[in-house]
Amino acid sequence: MKGSERGCFLATYKELNERVGRPVESAFVLCKGNGSVFLSAPHAFEHIRDGQAKTAEPGSGVLAIMLGEELGCSYAYTSSRGNDPNWDHRSEYRDAVHDAIRSCGCKYLLDLHQLSPVRDVDIDLGTADGNNLVGQDWMTALMVEEFVLQGFGKVFVDEPFAARKPQTVAASTALTCGIPAVQVEINSRYLTQGYEGFAPWRVYDALAHIVQSLEERAVR
Repeated sequence: MKGSERGCFLATYKELNERVGRPVESAFVLCKGNGSVFLSAPHAFEHIRDGQAKTAEPGSGVLAIMLGEELGCSYAYTSSRGNDPNWDHRSEYRDAVHDAIRSCGCKYLLDLHQLSPVRDVDIDLGTADGNNLVGQDWMTALMVEEFVLQGFGKVFVDEPFAARKPQTVAASTALTCGIPAVQVEINSRYLTQGYEGFAPWRVYDALAHIVQSLEERAVR
């Protein structure tokens, strides 16, 4: 992304980051697109896990919106304080995502999350040891390559989070909808202003290339 484009990107990113951080009446926002990739951000807003408040991951929601609007993807993100769609055994968010995937004919799910900035990991791709890829194992290499090309050196698979639990968005989608689903964990220092590594455009570019590659595969 060039300097002038980066300036426009950051202005939009900041505006959306503030919007995602403001609660609305609905528990989540879901927008249907015309593409084959569904983008999910179940922790965009602060959530409750086992009675404890968990920190919001607004950058994940912003990326879902920006990629969805630019590339025509369907997307969803949480928009008010509620239960944890990636943890609880029952979730209206997960149900709505699955319904939208079926109705839109989506063929892939990317479930976006943020890692703690203290973790010595840039990107973690959770595949449940490949089980959530439902036979499409080539996705892992494709995604790792795109993140490495954007300068991310520590790109891991299933470490530290693998999305093995059946109530995660990724695992439940793979099981319920029968499509490849990857939990994409992004270190928060790249998405949160104030950190030395702040560079959300790099994450966006990697994800955009991944989405475009998946769209090309979907029409073959």
